[in-house]
Amino acid sequence: LATDEMGHLWLQLLPVKDGDQRPILQEALMRRRLEKYPGDFTANFTLGDVLLSRGDAGGAVPYFQLASKAEPHSALAATELGVALVTAARFPEAARQFQRALELDPKFTDARFDLASVQAENGDLQSAASKFQQVIAEKPEHEKARRHLGEVLYMWGDQLAKSGNVPDAALRYREALAYRASDAELHTSLGMALARLGRFDEAQPEFEAAVQIDPNFQPAKKALAAIQARSR
Repeated sequence: LATDEMGHLWLQLLPVKDGDQRPILQEALMRRRLEKYPGDFTANFTLGDVLLSRGDAGGAVPYFQLASKAEPHSALAATELGVALVTAARFPEAARQFQRALELDPKFTDARFDLASVQAENGDLQSAASKFQQVIAEKPEHEKARRHLGEVLYMWGDQLAKSGNVPDAALRYREALAYRASDAELHTSLGMALARLGRFDEAQPEFEAAVQIDPNFQPAKKALAAIQARSR
């Protein structure tokens, strides 16, 4: 007994080009989907992601807005919209989206990190420092948050020193050293603040640390020489 079997073999042929063509295909599929379902969350979110990764933040924003409208309770959609807005230099709008994401999900660390970054960009250093500290409490291994916190505390110290609040400036500099221990300029800034407060015994080790880190850093060398001369 013999039987004939028939089957179908489908081959997908794609044009050969350099690089990964998946984003192009993905974009084409999502645009086709939006022709039928303009409010589709996945299609809008994916298109926003494709355009953002391509560097077209302005083009990505409307798609993330539609995705966020389709899923108003999605903290991820709000956060990605915020990221697109930041990339398009629309910082106040971005901050509102990150705030919204945290209202939807108070434990969403990525949104908290992004909000802290926007606050730092806007000069709200105290709020930014608080947010970065919270991110580190949630994720101690978050290296970007640790690095950014050190930068924000350093800038906050400079801000306070310029306004004449030297005691608080010294505190911020000392806190920043926990994240920037090998920064000769930061050690020198702390030493200068301590010297202005008349705390020369505390200032001298900071200048010594700065010179040890960078033997050619002239501000630290001059300050150290002045303190040493004073104690003779």
